[in-house]
Amino acid sequence: MVEAKKVHDELGSKGYNPNMTAFRTLVFHLCEQGRYVIGYKVFKESVKLCKIPDFNTLKYLVEGLAMNGRTNEVKAMIRTMNKKFPPNLLNAWGKLVEDLGLAPIDTNST
Repeated sequence: MVEAKKVHDELGSKGYNPNMTAFRTLVFHLCEQGRYVIGYKVFKESVKLCKIPDFNTLKYLVEGLAMNGRTNEVKAMIRTMNKKFPPNLLNAWGKLVEDLGLAPIDTNST
């Protein structure tokens, strides 16, 4: 976690944007430490830079947020993913939404 955060911070301080792997690693390690809200903030940064981590990492983040009652963040993540990816890649997200007991998320709302 310390190394992932250090790399992320150094990239930013040198004027570089982290790549998808840097975001994935940082989000994963934040989740491992139970720091889901910070992981969500890193996710939002990754979206702005179009460097979204892989599904398994985001699933880990969504599940952690949901377990901690952060439903608004979960819904926002799902809306974002529904907007960023084509329907044929969203089957896993639909299952995750169902498994978490959430109603389908309206992708037209913000």
